[in-house]
Amino acid sequence: MEPFTVRIEIASLKDDNFTAIDAFVTYGVSHSGLPVSFLKSLHITPTEHDAAFVSLDGARRHFDMGPCRIRLNGRVIYHDIVFLDEEMPAQIGSVTLAAYGLQLDPGGKPVLVALERRMPSR
Repeated sequence: MEPFTVRIEIASLKDDNFTAIDAFVTYGVSHSGLPVSFLKSLHITPTEHDAAFVSLDGARRHFDMGPCRIRLNGRVIYHDIVFLDEEMPAQIGSVTLAAYGLQLDPGGKPVLVALERRMPSR
């Protein structure tokens, strides 16, 4: 499936001004990330340094991460965001989508669908 974009809004923990950005949704991306300059412009600062990730091509990379607020479809969550290199596009990952109760369509369509919530049986 080809990546597609969704509009999300981002704010720091201290500011009520949300800024919109289009973020790619791609199979295999676990954590949401935005370019460093975008996050710094919103006064979002890293609290974790050199977090290890494996890119979709198998390369190991390290990025900073920090807390922010993300608004999607009117709902706001507190979430850690990855500080991506400038040339990397904004990404929304499966961990963030799951926090919203969403997932990529298992049938391969470029849409988000409700995540089936499951609990252990008694």
